Amino acid sequence: AGCILCGSEEAGLRGARAWSEAHKNDYRDVPTYIVSYDTIHDPKQLMVNYRDLNGTTPSDPDVSSLFYRAAQEVGVPIKKGMVPPLGGATDSAAGTHGSMIMSKLKKKLAKYAVGATFLLASAYGVYAFIKRGFFDFLFGKVMFVFFDFSEPFVFYYLDYLAVMILFITLGHLFIKMTKRGFR
Repeated sequence: AGCILCGSEEAGLRGARAWSEAHKNDYRDVPTYIVSYDTIHDPKQLMVNYRDLNGTTPSDPDVSSLFYRAAQEVGVPIKKGMVPPLGGATDSAAGTHGSMIMSKLKKKLAKYAVGATFLLASAYGVYAFIKRGFFDFLFGKVMFVFFDFSEPFVFYYLDYLAVMILFITLGHLFIKMTKRGFR
């Protein structure tokens, strides 16, 4: 039995994930369970989670049931439940095998999702750059840009945001290419 005090749970389970990753081979020869005490300041909220990490990772049903029965035996009012989708996670999710796989998968998916988002926003940025006449403004052919009051302001700002993302992406790619020597 041991006690792990983890930090950065609200910032993506960083403390628990770091510990789990560093010690993943230390306890392979013995049954190991991580029980997380999370948000225990309100007795009305006490719950044994049967699913964690936004409902994507099952908790060990035997350990969850054992914990639930032990709480009932000593008169602690407790509910059965799960961390719902978009509800986050507890530190114990970081120690489960599924959590580690999901973590690696999410990192890869997030990398590609961010890249695809910037690519799409940049493509729209090219369109907005041409539509809004930025080329003329950029090279001094037009001295002033006026807001069209008949257009919803949200479209105006989205176009400008897309153009900014376009130039951020171009700058990022330029820096990457110059560091590699245009290989």
